[in-house]
Amino acid sequence: MRRRFPILEIAIVVAAAALIYILERPQYEANKGEQRRLDAVHNLFVYKAAIEKYTAYNWGVYPESADSVEPFLEGGDPNARTPGQYPPNPYSGEPLTRGDVLWREYGTIGDNRDDTSTGPNGTQTGSAGSISVSWFTPPGETLTTDYGLVTFGTDGAPVFFRDPSGAKRIIVIHN
Repeated sequence: MRRRFPILEIAIVVAAAALIYILERPQYEANKGEQRRLDAVHNLFVYKAAIEKYTAYNWGVYPESADSVEPFLEGGDPNARTPGQYPPNPYSGEPLTRGDVLWREYGTIGDNRDDTSTGPNGTQTGSAGSISVSWFTPPGETLTTDYGLVTFGTDGAPVFFRDPSGAKRIIVIHN
């Protein structure tokens, strides 16, 4: 004779599964958000690599626009000027586009290293996962000397970390 599960045993298993879900879901969501933030920072390094490839290919001169960097992204061909592929936006899953890379100019040398929330990098805004590339060209010069890259989270503010003292620091990748 086959033994059938009593309704009470089934209810206990379902309740245990629901309890595990309720207890673990917040941690899962927190980890998922942290992974997206880290993927956005990874995209900064991907874009910095493309900038550095452009610079090496062009005798130390920095690019002036997203168009000039595109052939140096993965899959691009600088000789044929074929654009490469932008990395995926961790918040939407879609590849970033030229419009997701904002080009701005710094007002002062050293701004590219400022990681304070009230400095030139901390006050920028952008859509989730987009990248800001900011440049400094000294007055009277034509060639850029410094740059910094910042990415943005779901709130449109720059992605940050907390230093050991608890201060909020913007993640800035710079030359």
